[in-house]
This record gives sequence, structure tokens and C-alpha cells, in this order.
Amino acid sequence: MCAALAQAHALYPTPAWLKRIDGWLTETIGIDADGHCSERSTAVYNGIVDRALSTVAMQLNRPAPLDPVRRNLESTVYLLHPDYEVVTEVSTRQDRNARSGLGNFWLPLRLLAVRDNNGVYEALARKTDAGLWELILHPELSGTAGPAPQPVPDNYEKQFPALGVSRIRRGLTIATLMTGSGGSARLLTLRRGQAILNAVRFAGAFFGRGQFKPAAAATRHHDGTYGWTQSLEAGYYQPFGDGTKQPVGVDEWYRLRARRQRTEVCTLRYDAELRETSTGFRLRIRAAGTRDVPVAMEFNLGGRDGRLEGGALLVAGKADVYILGPGADAVWRVGSDAVRIGPGHAIEHQSGISVLGFPESNNLHPTPHSRAGVDQNPHSEGGPVPCRWLLRTIAQKRKPRTCLFPTALSTPLPPSLLFLKISISPAVLHPIGA
Repeated sequence: MCAALAQAHALYPTPAWLKRIDGWLTETIGIDADGHCSERSTAVYNGIVDRALSTVAMQLNRPAPLDPVRRNLESTVYLLHPDYEVVTEVSTRQDRNARSGLGNFWLPLRLLAVRDNNGVYEALARKTDAGLWELILHPELSGTAGPAPQPVPDNYEKQFPALGVSRIRRGLTIATLMTGSGGSARLLTLRRGQAILNAVRFAGAFFGRGQFKPAAAATRHHDGTYGWTQSLEAGYYQPFGDGTKQPVGVDEWYRLRARRQRTEVCTLRYDAELRETSTGFRLRIRAAGTRDVPVAMEFNLGGRDGRLEGGALLVAGKADVYILGPGADAVWRVGSDAVRIGPGHAIEHQSGISVLGFPESNNLHPTPHSRAGVDQNPHSEGGPVPCRWLLRTIAQKRKPRTCLFPTALSTPLPPSLLFLKISISPAVLHPIGA
């Protein structure tokens, strides 16, 4: 609205329009401590707001509206992948987890590159194209010589507390850690050039809500290790026992549930630790509490025309499922870029579920493939089931993704069981001990 009024005022000066602009701008600019708009829409609405404020600044010859634009661009520089895609995992709008570049940012990037003599913004502006309307309305920006392009930062570790993410970049290798308190099921995304690890996720078959979604912000320890925790509790509700009638309706059930006795209370605690190493990252996940709760871990891989290499073996009768056995590594290769995950492990244990897997959706509630309903009963008993690493190719929208995860584990997990190493090719891997 302010941008439209500013453009109209430039053509037909009208004091009432200026008053309306000032009325909106004096309220506040909705930008957080990390320099992002309230909806954290890094691919869409951040750019729209930046363009609007830049338009107001140019049309009314006011420098103040450019201050929040600078803050947003300064932050966005550290939310770029090596191919100049923008991190979208933090968005609360429709661009969440979408792949998008800097198309919405040409105007503010080019404007501040010229005004502030900022070579990084100049370099980024050259990585995207101006829209036709931008060239028509602002011909001076396309025709003005800018500063010499400067390299975009590519070696850093940066925390964004308000966004709830941390970023670690070492050249073509870049990791995004979901460190906020918003309860994201994704612990980590990682890229090595075009080889993409879309997500690392973990879940247990625990009363239908066993996803590892930390409720509290991650902790960064003095040694650079990041840690997440989650505690779950559930039980079985008994009859009132005093003759009380249960009113009909779901809301009524939950309203009176606290009056019921709860028995067989079960607990589940997750702990995850991530540490950067010289060849990539080391991830450790623990699950403890009620025994024999099946848990699974997923590595969601992506990248155009990627191929799987290493010790993965096709499961008979399952065209899209692979096993990564004990001591084996899997390599996801896209062109000359690769991400290596491993080594695999195997144990024998008691479990009532023969195979535990993630469904083909983002809900990530584990679904048993046999003995339906057993996952709801933590006291079920069954025969020994080997623990293996599974790799699964899933068609999602128009782009294939591959998921790697261990299955048929049960709590409590041995301390060294879920030691994983995510390495960048051509690193040489060594077995990880306890």
C-alpha cells in the first residue's frame, strides 16, 4: 500500500496520500532481531517488503525506509546455498521448504549496491534478473555503474536465534540446523554443491506422537556441539469409577479426561548431538525410556539426476527400499558432488514389529507393516528382528527424493548405536566407536 501510494504521489502529489503513508510507517516495520519479516518468508514476502520499502525510499527521497531493508539483506547473505538458493525451512508461508532463488530481491540488492557501494550486493544482483516492471520504473538502476563485485561469504558459522536456525558453511558444504523452539521435525539439512540432504528426521512409534520435534531451542555448547532434547509421556485412561457419565463429543472427552485415573504411564526421551568434523558432521541420537518402542531415522536425499552408491542392497520385492548393512557406507552422488552417510550397524533385539518405516508424507508418523496396532502397546513382545539401515526412494511432487534410515530398533538404544558420520566426498571414512 505504501509503495503504491508513493508511486501515485510521485505522479500526482497529494498530501492525503503522504499522510496515509506516514500513518502506516509510524506504527512499526514488522522485522525481528535477525532482520526478517514476521512471517519469515525468505523466498517471497521478505523480498516483497524489501521492494516496497525501497520504492518508498526512492519515490519520496527518504533514507529511513532503507534501514530495515539493509538488515534483511545483511541476514539473507548468510541464508544462501552455494547455488544462490535461499533457505526456506524457516518460512511460515507457502514457500516453506520450496526451492527458490533471489528473484524477488533484485531491486533492493541493486539499489543498495549502488547507494552503499556494496560489492556483495552487486555480486548477488548479478545472479538474478530484474523484472520488466523494475526496468521500466527504475531505468537508472540498470544503467548506473555499480561497485566491483565482492565474494559472497562462504566460510562461517552463524546463529539466528529469532529465526531458530544456525548455519555452518565451508565453501560448497553448508548445513542448516533447526535450532529454534518451534518443534521442527527436521534436525538438519545439508548440501555439498548439488548433492542435497533435504532432512534428517527421527521418530518412534509412541502413542502416535513419537516424532522427534524438540520443544525447546537447541543448545550450542562451548566445544561447538549442538544439542537437542525432547521428553514425551503418555498412558492409558481408566473409567471414572464413580458413576459419572461421559458426555458425547470429542471436546467433552478431553474436557473430562483429567478426572480419569491414568495407568501404565510410558515415557520417552530423545537426545541428539551434532558436531562438525574435519570431513563433515557427526550426529549422535539417543532414545531412552519405556522399553521396546520401535524407532526409526530418516535421511532424505535430493538433487537432480542423483545416484546411490556404496553398500546399499535392494530389498527383495521392494522396488524402492534398500538395506545398508553393518559397517557399510552410502554415497549420494549428484554430478561431481557427493554426500556420504555411515557406517551402518546391526543388532538383534526383541520387537513386535517386523518393519518400521516412515510414510510417504511429511507427517513422519511411523507405520508398522505387520501386526497392526502393536506400536500402540509398549509392552508387546515378539521375535528377534535385525536392525538395518534402509534406503528408500520416494516420489514427492515432481522431484525424486531418497530416504536413508535405520529401522526395527527398540528403546533403550545402546549409547553408540546411532553414531552417524555425514561426510563430504572424497573424504575417507573410519569406523566410529562408542
